[in-house]
Amino acid sequence: MDAIIADIATKLGQQVTQINQFLTEMTKFDEIQSQIDMARERIDILGTSCGELEEELVLLEDVCDDMQQNNNKFEHEYQLRKYRERKHLELEQVKGQYECHLLGIIASLL
Repeated sequence: MDAIIADIATKLGQQVTQINQFLTEMTKFDEIQSQIDMARERIDILGTSCGELEEELVLLEDVCDDMQQNNNKFEHEYQLRKYRERKHLELEQVKGQYECHLLGIIASLL
């Protein structure tokens, strides 16, 4: 009978040890679950931040496009101004030549 009681006591001791190990593992499981929940929250925050960043990048791209269009406009205006100046100078030269020619004709008539 003592052997049976000793055997039962040993088995109970083993079961207590196994239960304690299980409880320890369950505590770790709760910690892991908590860490997973925190990671999910961080991922959600990161996703929101990425969405906001994407919106800001779209706005920045629009600003860059506007600036490029303005630069193109200013460049075209500059080229047009230079063209007008060049044509104005050519016109003045033609006027000068015409006046000289006209003065020559008038002088020959007198």
